[in-house]
Amino acid sequence: MRTDPAAEPFRRHVAVAVAEARAALPPGVLVEEKGLSLALHYREAPDAEAAVLAVAADLAARHGLAEQPAKLAVELVPPVAVDKGTVATELAAGSQVACVLGDDLGDLAAFTALGRLAELGRLGAALRIAVAARDTPPPLLRAADLVLDGPPAALAFLEELAERLGYVPGRLR
Repeated sequence: MRTDPAAEPFRRHVAVAVAEARAALPPGVLVEEKGLSLALHYREAPDAEAAVLAVAADLAARHGLAEQPAKLAVELVPPVAVDKGTVATELAAGSQVACVLGDDLGDLAAFTALGRLAELGRLGAALRIAVAARDTPPPLLRAADLVLDGPPAALAFLEELAERLGYVPGRLR
């Protein structure tokens, strides 16, 4: 995995923001440290949504981070021009077919990128799969070519695909 050099200076800001979030947020809120970003999840503490959003806004402003809404969460990320769409574009370069599975708002950028590549003729086929749950954002479901009912269905789909391709771990037949 490569890191955008413009994001690297934010690593220390994220570490401080993680510590501050853990000290400021009520019980039940999960502070997920992701290295160059963090997520504040209020799924287990839905009454804490307002507090989470206020703390997120404060941390973002003080540490120069950008806020990204997510499923029952908010993510704080470096303000660089890299997202799942730029990554999907890079990974799909030179491919005939590309597929992306997603379950959150951040995945819309990847869905959009693959669709754009297909429209431009730079990709023969794009398959955008939403992995649905009760809290999957409706815009993601609308943007999907296929909707699977949760992670078990996504795993079954991938296993079937791998079997049909003759996949053996480490190589294709």
